Amino acid sequence: MYNLGKYLQSKGGIPVGGSDNNKLWSVFTAQDKPVLIMAGCYWSGDTSEYYGFAQIPPGFALDGTLGMADIPGAIVFFSGNIEGAVGTIASPESLFGHYTRTPVGSWFILPPHYSIAVQPVTAASAADFGVRIGGFEIDA
Repeated sequence: MYNLGKYLQSKGGIPVGGSDNNKLWSVFTAQDKPVLIMAGCYWSGDTSEYYGFAQIPPGFALDGTLGMADIPGAIVFFSGNIEGAVGTIASPESLFGHYTRTPVGSWFILPPHYSIAVQPVTAASAADFGVRIGGFEIDA
């Protein structure tokens, strides 16, 4: 088992006004310890569009200017993509839920200083897409 440290939570995603297709936006960044990611939700996005999530190594701007091909070591970590326009900020959907093209995974460990990013994967996003991620730091 893991020795769990402090709980961290972050809010990020694609801002109002959207993003070009396949461009990455920051959601969560681990500090100097690995983080056991165990909670996540999302809301908004475009109807009939899909969004994907990736683990990104340290040192890259996640502000909608770079895509997966621009970042060596970027890895998609959910099986399937998240469907847009199925949740609201008042009633968000779970990242580990059923509004995907295929079933998704579950808890995972994010390495120290790595980030989680989201991107539109079917078309440019005209809508905002909000995401919250939470997890516990893992103490040695």
